Amino acid sequence: MPNTLTALDVAGDPSYGQTLNLTATITAQSTVPPGTTMGGTVAFEWAPTSGGTYTALPGSPTTVTSTPGSSTGTATLAVNTPGSPLPLGDYYIHAVYSGDTNFDGSTSSDSFEQVTTPTTTAVVAAPSPAPHGAAVTLTATVTASSPVPAGMTMGGTVTFQSATTAGGPYTALGAAVAVSATAGSDTGEATFTTSTLPLGANYIIAVYSGDTYFDTSTAPEITEQITTTTTTTVVAAPSPAPHGAAVTLTATVTASTTVPSNVTMGGTVTFQSATTAGGPYTALGAAVAVSATAGSTTGEATFTTSTLPLGANYIIAIYSGDTTFGGSTSPEITEQITTTTTTTVTANPTSSTFGDSVALHATVTAGTTVPSNVTMGGTVTFEWASTTGGPYTALGAAVAVTAAAGSTTGTADFTITNANPLPPGTDYIVAVYSGDTTFGGSTSAEATETVSKIGTTTGLVATP
Repeated sequence: MPNTLTALDVAGDPSYGQTLNLTATITAQSTVPPGTTMGGTVAFEWAPTSGGTYTALPGSPTTVTSTPGSSTGTATLAVNTPGSPLPLGDYYIHAVYSGDTNFDGSTSSDSFEQVTTPTTTAVVAAPSPAPHGAAVTLTATVTASSPVPAGMTMGGTVTFQSATTAGGPYTALGAAVAVSATAGSDTGEATFTTSTLPLGANYIIAVYSGDTYFDTSTAPEITEQITTTTTTTVVAAPSPAPHGAAVTLTATVTASTTVPSNVTMGGTVTFQSATTAGGPYTALGAAVAVSATAGSTTGEATFTTSTLPLGANYIIAIYSGDTTFGGSTSPEITEQITTTTTTTVTANPTSSTFGDSVALHATVTAGTTVPSNVTMGGTVTFEWASTTGGPYTALGAAVAVTAAAGSTTGTADFTITNANPLPPGTDYIVAVYSGDTTFGGSTSAEATETVSKIGTTTGLVATP
């Protein structure tokens, strides 16, 4: 009976559920007669350690195939198939040829195979988005694609990496973090906390190193947005401005922290106005895009209008913010829209006798329509001179202008009495309007008042 030698060949991917093809080749160690065919079976067996206690693999034994007179025979077995995967672990596999009536049995040496599992890794960040300087915790979850035996624990490490552009290049945020898992669990976790992520979009991945039985994997990229607060201010020029003139509003948005060179402030500014302090406000026009350079802590938006109504306009600028820069609203400013005025004065009567009362009436007229919420203020001082063109002297204290809200005219009255009479002759009178924050000052043309001397009679009485 010829002696035999059995050799084992293993082909395929030892990953979980990926078929391994086992082929045992039995070779007779002496000449085989022409009519003799090698028979028998091969038992494919495994043990967790070399030389340990072996157990038949599923589907074993299988029949030896040979041809008459051949000195070799083969037996094959497919294991770790998708329908019958082997558990994760170490496999020392050998092939045991049973022999038959003509051929002695023999056993192959061990072939070592390790059944591993693919993994998937996912990473999340919290909070997301996060304010600049806040602690952000990254959590990576590694999941095995196959069941994990009760006595096996996922190991390995996770390295958290970030980039400032999508797709990298990535840089490690710190040292690798050991995966924490329980025996028999198909998931493991690793966490890392940092407060040094730069402003803007941070593109983060988690790279799992793998270990003996768990394959390496990399998490899909996530975006962690690091944000900052802003402050907004607004100025108007010119201020004040004449009615109908172009007024340019400029809003400046300032970030509360340093801005990296790869980050550019975006968003829009809406300029709003009200006719009463504190609003309600109405948009002056469409939102204006903020203009900023990469890495700058400030951005600007400008808006020009020539339709601000007469009087005080209370203006704010509202910054919308963007994914990185928080929105903000400027403090209210006051833009005063002004108008010119003309002033006239009349005297009644225009001719009088020294010591008579004379009524003076001044009318102040605005150079444009006056909104219903605006009332003309200021005072009128009535002055006189004995020669045309002055110099003029005040006839008394300034008189407050009287006007109705929304009216284009205001008036002031003054009466000359015998307590402070005009001197005889031709007197020249003007009305000087002081103006106020909205209405410009003006001086009337001269009015003339002819004052006659008091008539007298002279009588002669003779006495003896």
